[in-house]
Amino acid sequence: MNLPCLRIGFAGSPDAACLVLQALLDADTHRVVLVLTRPDRPRGRGRRLGGVPVRTLAEARHLPLLQPEDIATVGPQLRTLDVLVVVAYGQRLPDSCLWAPRLGCINLHFSLLPRWRGAAPVQHALLQGDTQTGVSVFQIDAGMDTGPILQQLSVTIAAGEDAATLLPRLSRIGADCLLQVIDALALGRACPQAQDERLATRAPRISRQQAGMDWHRPALVLERMVRAYNPEPMAHAVVQGTALRVWAARAMHPAHCSTPGTILDAGPQGLDIAAGEQTVLRLLHVQPAGRKPMSAADFVNGRPEFRQSA
Repeated sequence: MNLPCLRIGFAGSPDAACLVLQALLDADTHRVVLVLTRPDRPRGRGRRLGGVPVRTLAEARHLPLLQPEDIATVGPQLRTLDVLVVVAYGQRLPDSCLWAPRLGCINLHFSLLPRWRGAAPVQHALLQGDTQTGVSVFQIDAGMDTGPILQQLSVTIAAGEDAATLLPRLSRIGADCLLQVIDALALGRACPQAQDERLATRAPRISRQQAGMDWHRPALVLERMVRAYNPEPMAHAVVQGTALRVWAARAMHPAHCSTPGTILDAGPQGLDIAAGEQTVLRLLHVQPAGRKPMSAADFVNGRPEFRQSA
């Protein structure tokens, strides 16, 4: 049977969505005829308008692009589509948009729904120490990630993996899954399956305040925070009066009786800090305020007082 070519709209914003949009364009099986992304927002100390990654890709590929403040205003354009694909768009679709495209709207979500419904599924999976995650493509309904599942793929989380590596990996796997679903929709062979509400968990957006590290917490919990919050919003801590962003860390298990937050060792291996329940967190890669990220060993070399206190 010949595969009908669908007119696809794509709604997404961050780098993870870019990887999926690029895969749709490279497959060249269906036509991406409209791209929606969030408006540019002021960023950084200079409050300059920052470009949304999906916008950059859409412009480079000369795709029709809209950046509405309210997606409800683009209803007429959605009605020209066969299907709207949503990937980390950053705004919930109003009811008026859900069935504006002929086949409705589908979402690629970076979890095995109904586990981790919400804006930060990858971060919450890492925070909870999940060893398995995956991707779900579902038909969007009026709820928060509650629509029927069209396809899922499971992925093992590697030891020590952080969000910076896991999310792009899920994006690539999810793109393949999404392409299969779009083909099934085109052929009328999609088989939606209702989610099991008994298994639902929530993954709300993470704030910068939540990323602050409390040295009274166990080292394993702190390590998971570092992995989950890289690259956004970045775990941060104060070590002997110095504010640091923590890019990489590892939980250690030597016993100690020191007060949480005490420097236990500082050298080429990193910076060992006493954590809760007599555990130790080894900082491996840090970023002092106003500086570039560096190894903890290089950071310690410029701070002889850290060696003296260890």
